Amino acid sequence: MNSPTKTQIQKRLIMSLADALYLEPSEIDAEKSFTDLGLDSIVGVEWIKTINKEFDLEL
Repeated sequence: MNSPTKTQIQKRLIMSLADALYLEPSEIDAEKSFTDLGLDSIVGVEWIKTINKEFDLEL
């Protein structure tokens, strides 16, 4: 099984963050801070849960 590339991981993270923030992936600017994107602590916790599940992690 091939490991995903950095670009593939970044795309998946952007898509999941956009879902968490109810935005389109094109609205996510990787250069902006999470706060500037509208991510607060509550949404952040939910997003981490999604990342953990999708990538089989424990962040």
